Amino acid sequence: MIDWLLAGARWGEGDLVWTTDPLLVGGAALVALVAWAVALLGGWRAVRSPPLRLLESALWAVALGALVVGIAGPEIVEEDGREELGKLVVLVDGSGSMGVSDGASVRSTAAMEVLETLRGAQDPMDVYTFDETVRAGAPERFEGRGTDLGAALDVIADRHLGQELRGVVVLSDGLDRGPLRREVAAAAEQGTLSASAVPVLPGPVTFIQTGEAEALFDVSVEHVTSGGFAFLRTAVALQAEVRGPPGRAVPVTLSRDGRTVREETVTLDADGRADVEFTVIPRQVGRFAWEVSVPVEVGDAVPGNNVYPVVVRVVRERTRVLQVSGSPSYDQKFLRLFLKEDPSVDLVSFFILRTREDFRSGWQQNEMSLIEFPYQRLFTEDLSTFDLVILQNFNYRPYFSYGRDDLLLNIADYVRAGGALVMTGGDRSFDLGEYARTPISEVLPVELGVTGVKTDESPFRPKLTASGAVHPLTRLGATADETESIWQRLPAMDGTNLSLGLTPGSAALLEHPGLVTDSGPLPILAVREVAEGRTMALAVDASWRWSFSEAAEGRGNQAYLRFWKNALRWLVADPDYRRVVVFPSRENVL
Repeated sequence: MIDWLLAGARWGEGDLVWTTDPLLVGGAALVALVAWAVALLGGWRAVRSPPLRLLESALWAVALGALVVGIAGPEIVEEDGREELGKLVVLVDGSGSMGVSDGASVRSTAAMEVLETLRGAQDPMDVYTFDETVRAGAPERFEGRGTDLGAALDVIADRHLGQELRGVVVLSDGLDRGPLRREVAAAAEQGTLSASAVPVLPGPVTFIQTGEAEALFDVSVEHVTSGGFAFLRTAVALQAEVRGPPGRAVPVTLSRDGRTVREETVTLDADGRADVEFTVIPRQVGRFAWEVSVPVEVGDAVPGNNVYPVVVRVVRERTRVLQVSGSPSYDQKFLRLFLKEDPSVDLVSFFILRTREDFRSGWQQNEMSLIEFPYQRLFTEDLSTFDLVILQNFNYRPYFSYGRDDLLLNIADYVRAGGALVMTGGDRSFDLGEYARTPISEVLPVELGVTGVKTDESPFRPKLTASGAVHPLTRLGATADETESIWQRLPAMDGTNLSLGLTPGSAALLEHPGLVTDSGPLPILAVREVAEGRTMALAVDASWRWSFSEAAEGRGNQAYLRFWKNALRWLVADPDYRRVVVFPSRENVL
């Protein structure tokens, strides 16, 4: 009776529930009982007839009971609804192998026909495409490079966590390239295969295979590992995984920009796999694309997976500079200090403090605590490790005792391969250093071979050329006018090395205001791009004066520092200084 009063009674198709707190209802019932007792005692004293007394007691009980019921807040709750079926999830293989034709039908066509049949019979339904990734919707093209069924099942389990699916249907040719196939095969071999080997899904799984069960001929580059970035002039390994028929010898090619870099031949193992490693040494900074490829043979089922591109970002850890000076000087000291204080520069510096004439003057070897100049190692095996070589008033003849021509040729080849070279003026440089008709003269931006007087010692102030006004190397100000103003107030030079003018393909950034050559004004600062490398010729040996003059005027030494920092960045082909060529459409040209 109490249970019926408080909750749980059935009224037709609904349930009677009480909405008021049971404690409050109990309190109201107790108060009503006390009130009924008081009313009963009072009524019995006033009414003498027993029937009337009973009628009055009953009326009081009904009234107080109705009040308690009203306080309890009775409600009849009816539940209504319908049973909903779970979703059907369909995974369609979008890999390139689905485009293979098996006789009269194509695998992808067969899969799409099954999908359309399911769409007509099943509602609701979610469709996903899977290859090496998973994405919503049916595949528009079957071009995926791989098939990772295990990852696809994991994604479905995560996305539908807590739901009850009607089922999961997988439409595939069964060529799974992911780890699930290998893990299941290994567990089966060891006798430890169990249901835990596959992802737990919120519904039954049905596999529908498209294509014939016969062997499929396909040679592919499965994957290439590069690390994503590399350091300039530091070896980096590109590791490729090749798949195909077991025991087959497959030539693997590494190329860049359509040019073959290296080729290796590998033999596929019993599982039809082989790894090949290519080692490359990047010579430029930036983002570069390499391709690992295998030949497309007759009958190859999926030619699209025979090439695997990989992009590597090449960064410069530090700019490695070799500074060789023929004698101590202010110019050498200031430049060495600038390079040494730059944290982005790794400097190797040699400057000559003794010559063969010192021995003729009576000084002995053990009286001079100097190291031997390792010119042979520097300009052979170590040369390719430098980003920039500076020959500062350096005459090679007294020091290149053995293999002189080969060493000079090494420097010229180093420039053509992407290195940078600077030659500055002085009494041991350019024609005074006997560089005419050497391999180095072939890469310099000025032509050597001056006969007679090879220097001019008259003071002069270099003049900025039209090319120099816009070139990043000589841009010392924020605008062209500010750059021109800075160069005009820099101090005069106390002389210059002479030359026959510019070599073909070179540009003069500073020129002599009075001296001329057969081809035009005498170049003081000239630059040139030689194959993959760059060179700069500065025909004076007093650029250090630019530092003092600016400081004397309260401007610090910014002109000197900015000039050499610009030169350093341009010479090593900093990506920020790369030229951009724009070809506008004809209608946009005024």
